[in-house]
Amino acid sequence: GLYAYGGSDGLLMVSKLPLASAREIDFTDISTLNRRRALAAEVDVAGTPVTVACTHLSADLTGIAPYPGSFPSWANENLAQVDRLIEKRGTSGPTVAMGDFSCGLADEANGLHGELAESCLAIEDAGYADPAREVWPACTWCADNLLNADGGEHHNALIDHVYVRG
Repeated sequence: GLYAYGGSDGLLMVSKLPLASAREIDFTDISTLNRRRALAAEVDVAGTPVTVACTHLSADLTGIAPYPGSFPSWANENLAQVDRLIEKRGTSGPTVAMGDFSCGLADEANGLHGELAESCLAIEDAGYADPAREVWPACTWCADNLLNADGGEHHNALIDHVYVRG
């Protein structure tokens, strides 16, 4: 009863390659409204072990819902989850971290609004790259998406990522 959707987070990780050493990186103690976590596993890619992780981190609901958690803001909660994901990813080898990070860097040339940019910068400062942003900088949270709630101000933002390291 503490989280929406009965505590379900909707995460699922599937692979054509076998997943080994599967584990959870729990964010329950640093989450409000929805249970947050990451799933991680090791995949052998042509003889090289690669850590893969998927997640869906807290969004910035400022203007939609008052922040009810133990941090000063939604942004701080998201950044704490990013920090834990980076800390607990498991290995120093190659890593792929993917999912809805609820953060994005502003890119005026491509019409993208910044969203919790400090969290995305922390990921990049930890040595991760976001090659899709360079190859195909388009919104993944789009203002014209009919599933977005009516009313309020909507922006185009790139908040879903496939970060790579090593």
